[in-house]
Amino acid sequence: ASPKIQRHSFSIGFTEKEICELKYQTLMAQHVDSSHHSIIFDWPEIADNLKVMIYHSECPVKETYNTCSMALSKAASSNGITVILTGEGADELFAGYVGYRFDQSGLRGSSNGDMAALLEEEIRERLWGDADLFYETDQYAFREVKSALYSAALNEVFDEFDCLNFELVNKDRLKDRHPIHQRSYLDFKLRLSDHLITDHGDRMSMVNSVEARYPFLDIDLVEFSKQIPPELKLNELTEKYILRKVAEGLVPPEIINREKYGFHAPGSPYLLKQNIDWINDLLSFET
Repeated sequence: ASPKIQRHSFSIGFTEKEICELKYQTLMAQHVDSSHHSIIFDWPEIADNLKVMIYHSECPVKETYNTCSMALSKAASSNGITVILTGEGADELFAGYVGYRFDQSGLRGSSNGDMAALLEEEIRERLWGDADLFYETDQYAFREVKSALYSAALNEVFDEFDCLNFELVNKDRLKDRHPIHQRSYLDFKLRLSDHLITDHGDRMSMVNSVEARYPFLDIDLVEFSKQIPPELKLNELTEKYILRKVAEGLVPPEIINREKYGFHAPGSPYLLKQNIDWINDLLSFET
């Protein structure tokens, strides 16, 4: 609508080279000639912003990278930007996660007959209506871990809030579907709406009064995606195949041909090493 206006772009870089994507961010910014703002995030900043991030997430979180999302929205706000575009939904629509490749490769394997495997099958049958549908693994073992961590008072009512005891999805939507469509449906229902576009997306942007918009969640694109054959989403082991083809000429080939790399930030081991009083207090056996 306004091609002559130079747009802003924002990205996070890290001091740890192994997970820093600054090279590709700069390449893309130069390609589209944006006014680019790169925030270099050092690990102490995660610890410094963790409490504020948890407060605004309004839910339990298991990763630290929401602090990075919060820093991005702050940078946008500081530059007078009140609306941003972000890419959530592409992986769910076009088979971008590694789980889709595992499904394609057939490496999931069947039960070896031991008790743990049989219990896992029972949970999968109850959740998805299909003992052979793999989404998350080790659900039974994880349930035992949670029970061991919870207090006696919580364990007394554990069954009342254990998500595995509830109907999580419409199992009829999974029946006789292609594995890619099954996983896509589960990703949308269980991961995208309740995590990526809430505590990771909208809540972190609205901390700084910035509105996030999601082009890949446009209803017309979602409806169109439902008609795309699975082999055009995951072509052999190339994820988001059709999206890569559409991007040719619009995105540098170094990015198009790159294997998907998930967004990483340091987790619990790093935080424990920082010896932060309020974190130590939360994890103390005495409290």
